[in-house]
Amino acid sequence: MKLVSLLGTSPGTPHTTICILKQLGHSVRKHIIVATKGAALNEAIAILTKCPCPATGKPPASTTAIETITLPYNDIESQEHLQQLRQTLAKILDTDTILDITGGRKIMAVAASLEALNHGATIITTTIPDQLYQEIKQAKQLCNKTAPEKAKLLKLA
Repeated sequence: MKLVSLLGTSPGTPHTTICILKQLGHSVRKHIIVATKGAALNEAIAILTKCPCPATGKPPASTTAIETITLPYNDIESQEHLQQLRQTLAKILDTDTILDITGGRKIMAVAASLEALNHGATIITTTIPDQLYQEIKQAKQLCNKTAPEKAKLLKLA
């Protein structure tokens, strides 16, 4: 199975989601992160590379190939941006894909979800309590910017 995660400014979201999927027994062979320009992409990759999942004791990147796509804008601000995002996603979404809309911008999540429905992909998100989100946002150490042991996975479609 392939996991596609949207990423904006919260670098721990891809790690949180893949760890929960692994805990649930999913075999993720490829993890593609679609990030906006200026996103916390380098930190997200470092977290995936260095921070172990609670259920496996290993960082996700030790068993899953990580790929990245960086969009050339900070947020979707035009029809052209929207079209470019959907075209990018159309190339990577299929029935063997789980789309993670936990991260990224709101309009990214909406557009990505529509594209995922068109291609038969499963759509999920992970949630954490608001207080924990604030702690993660202020965390200085990489592995404190993710919380798979306290997150809940929701399947949207």
